[in-house]
Amino acid sequence: MEKQIVSVGKITANLIGGVFLFGILFGIAYNIIYAILMGIFNIENMLLTTILSILLQIISTLLIWKCSTSSTFNKYTISSSYIPKIMRNLFIFTIVICSIYTVYSLITINKTIETEIVNNSELKLSDMFIEKFYSQEQINEYNYQKEQAINEAKNKVYTYSITLLICNILINFLVLIPEKKFIQNYTIE
Repeated sequence: MEKQIVSVGKITANLIGGVFLFGILFGIAYNIIYAILMGIFNIENMLLTTILSILLQIISTLLIWKCSTSSTFNKYTISSSYIPKIMRNLFIFTIVICSIYTVYSLITINKTIETEIVNNSELKLSDMFIEKFYSQEQINEYNYQKEQAINEAKNKVYTYSITLLICNILINFLVLIPEKKFIQNYTIE
């Protein structure tokens, strides 16, 4: 089967489309594998959880880009002189997607934390009883300690989440660097 020689735009669009398609497939696989591993090993240490998550991100990102590149260049080809333009487009795409993902993740994390605090039945129960059985000074001390605990938990979650987001951005860029060589294998001179 003869490969069709196409423009930079068509190659870029197919690569990006492949990233979305394979991103969905490998995203589902990532979540299933992550849930299984967390269930099997019952990991409560945030450092180990972070390392596991980063390793799975590296593997899934590599597979996403490899599958997208392979499927695009099975149908099409392009002159090797256009590789810098393709790579520029892919880096811009990666910056935009990672930025959107980062903003979305931080908003979602913040909403989730606030919802958990509001809906926490233990906190509601404690708040209800403390007002009936303790003095105002004890209530103020309780509220201060509760705020401290909530802020500490938020800081841990934010630190974990931001670490994963930064790693996600770095992984995406680091995977694109060797992808250039992989793309060169499919181009014509």
